Amino acid sequence: MLDVIGDIHGCYEELHSLFEKLGWVYDDDNHFFYHPTRRKAVFIGDIIDGGPDNIKSIRLVQNMVDRDYAHILNGNHEFNAVMWDTPDPQNPDEFCRPHRDNNYKQHASYLFEVSKNRDLHNEMTAWFKTLPLYLEIGNAKFAHACWSQNAIDFLNDHAFLTDKGALNDKGWAAAMDESSKAYKMIELLLKGPEENLPDGQSYPDVLGMKRIRARVSWWNENPITNGDAYSSIPECHFLKQSFNGAGRESLRGGITQELKNMRKGEVIFFGHISRMDDPAPLSDKIICVDYGIKKGKQIVAWRMHDVMEPARGHFVSVEGKTLRKPQLKRAIA
Repeated sequence: MLDVIGDIHGCYEELHSLFEKLGWVYDDDNHFFYHPTRRKAVFIGDIIDGGPDNIKSIRLVQNMVDRDYAHILNGNHEFNAVMWDTPDPQNPDEFCRPHRDNNYKQHASYLFEVSKNRDLHNEMTAWFKTLPLYLEIGNAKFAHACWSQNAIDFLNDHAFLTDKGALNDKGWAAAMDESSKAYKMIELLLKGPEENLPDGQSYPDVLGMKRIRARVSWWNENPITNGDAYSSIPECHFLKQSFNGAGRESLRGGITQELKNMRKGEVIFFGHISRMDDPAPLSDKIICVDYGIKKGKQIVAWRMHDVMEPARGHFVSVEGKTLRKPQLKRAIA
C-alpha cells in the first residue's frame, strides 16, 4: 500500500507531522520514517525551495528511498537546481538556468543552505540528476506536473532515460537544448503544459513577478472560465472571466486524447500546481497532491488502499505554518 506525499518545499516540520498523522514511526537515530504495516511512500517531487529545511527534508527522503521505504520523483525545482548549477555548454560563462534575480528568489532558501559547502552542493546536484521523471505501480501513474504517455514513450524510444526512468547523459544534454523535442517532452512531465494568456493579460505570481504565461489545467477538457482553464494563478478577476479557447486545440489532440485512452481503474497522481482549495480528487482519473504548502496552505498525502484500485483512498493533510522568509542576499554558490 502507498501514501502519496505532495510537494514538500523544504517544510520539514509539516512533513514530519504528516507522517505521524499517517501512523508512520520516526527513527530518531537514523532520520527516517517507517510504517509498521510496511506501507511505502511516494514523494511526488519538489522537495526543495520555500521552507527553511531543504537539506533535512532531502536527507529524510534519501534515507527512506535507500531503505526501500519510499519512491521519489524528480520535480521541476530539483530539475531547476541542476540547471542552476550546470554551466551552459554553449556559453561557459553562463549557466543553463540563468542566475537572474527572479530565478534566485525562487531558489533562495535552498541556496542559503548549500552556498557555503561546495561539496554538499555537488552531492545534491548529482543526486537530483538520478531522480526518475515518472513511475508506475499497479494502476497508479505518477509524474510531477503532468502525465503524458507520448512524452514518456518518446524519451524511452530515443534512449534519453535510464532503465529507472531518470535522464541519462544524453537526456541531460537534450534538457540543455531548448530547441530539441526531447526538451519539450521533459518540460511537459516536470512543468506541465503552459500557454500565453489571451489578449495580453497578465497576473502577479506569489513572488509578485508579472506573468503572461500560465499553467494549463490539462485534465480539464472543456473549461468554462479562465479559472477552469488555468492553474496556480492567485485569486483575481481574470479567473472569473469566460475562457476563449485560445491555444487549446493542440492540448485536446494530445493529452486529452491520452486521458480518454486510459484503461479502467488507472489513476494519475501529480503535484506542482499549489491548489488552494480543500483536497479532493479532480476526477475519477486524476488526483493532485499539491495543496500549497509553499504558500503556507497545507501538505497532503493520498492514502491509497490498493495499487490496483488507486482511486480507493482518502486525503490526509497538515496545515502549513507561516514560512520563514528565506535569506535573499545573493549566495556564493
